[in-house]
Amino acid sequence: MQDVSFRIPAIARKAIDAAAGDRILAVLAAMLLSATAFTSTSVDAQTLSFGSTGAGGSGAWDNTTVDWFNGSTAVPWASGATAVFGGAAGTVTVSGTVAVGGATFNTNGYTITGGTLTLSGTTPTIATNAGASATVNSLLAGSATLVKTGAGTLTINNAANTYTGGTTVSQGSLVFGGGGKGALGSGTVTLGDAHSGTSNISLLANFPNFLSGQNIPNNIVVSNSGTGTVSIGTTPFNPGSNGTQFAGTITLNKDVTL
Repeated sequence: MQDVSFRIPAIARKAIDAAAGDRILAVLAAMLLSATAFTSTSVDAQTLSFGSTGAGGSGAWDNTTVDWFNGSTAVPWASGATAVFGGAAGTVTVSGTVAVGGATFNTNGYTITGGTLTLSGTTPTIATNAGASATVNSLLAGSATLVKTGAGTLTINNAANTYTGGTTVSQGSLVFGGGGKGALGSGTVTLGDAHSGTSNISLLANFPNFLSGQNIPNNIVVSNSGTGTVSIGTTPFNPGSNGTQFAGTITLNKDVTL
């Protein structure tokens, strides 16, 4: 059998090359648009201030109520956003289950109660800034690590907390109670991290709200990060008198006040 070959005129070859080039450019443009859309969706974490104008106060926290401020207008809660509580302090009541990527308390005296807060994202952070204390009575759930920052005090009081990713106290005081041993979830508690700096750190069982005679099962690791002091105990400090003890393994990498 004799081979058969065809010759394509130069003009025709240019037309074919141009058409193929157009198709390649169209495909690349579509891929670029797709990648851009994916990127903007995956990093679009919002920060929302409580209150329709960001002025704080008391109110409801759910997935539909328009009681958050995004910097320009009132909006409902966005799943996984970071909440900012400032202005006038108040009681914020959670309804149902809300996914939260973190919270910042700039005003002293806020109480978060009711419902479930599911910790979302890689390291959901709750900051109580200098001079601010906040209490969270809502159930804390999820698999992420809860990070506490800021020089103020955060109190978590729900004995049925189910979050499993552990707890890191980077700065300030974390107080826990609520009448049971589950307030710290089921993971390891780490005191101090790379962001601790000169901040003093404390982990305190909240008496009289913490039941007498409870064994606190969480393992505790005291890191050697930071130059501030580290304290483990109760509030008010009352070691041994009520039979309550830290029953997990405590690993010390620096001096601790008990």
